[in-house]
Amino acid sequence: MHLLDFEREIIDENPLSSQLAKTVMVFMVRGLFNSLQFPYVQFPCADLSGDMLFDPFWEAVRRVETCGLKVLGATLDGNSVNRRLIKLHNPKEEVYKVKNPYSQERRDLFFIPDPPHLIKTTRNCWQSKCRHLWVRHNM
Repeated sequence: MHLLDFEREIIDENPLSSQLAKTVMVFMVRGLFNSLQFPYVQFPCADLSGDMLFDPFWEAVRRVETCGLKVLGATLDGNSVNRRLIKLHNPKEEVYKVKNPYSQERRDLFFIPDPPHLIKTTRNCWQSKCRHLWVRHNM
């Protein structure tokens, strides 16, 4: 929804949609060897799936590459939406990198798990009584 549509909706009290956003999808740009760091785009969402994320992800990559920056990777937490986005690149096998179609030299773009979320997930698994991390082998 465009900002002017939102303003008209408030003024006219004629709602365009009844759903409020539950989450915000943000694409961040961060430099590896400099202090460049900023939110590139934000989308409020009432619902979100990996399928819905695919096109905006690659559009953001294209636009950042067009600005002259090189996109080398995407850091994602392990939620189901992000896992689905990665799986869409090759449903038959595990994906950790793909060819960046918007780079001039067709370099790889790596999917990098977010370390703080990995540590939190590991902690939660250790605390959970219903998850079994250890496998007993008969020796």
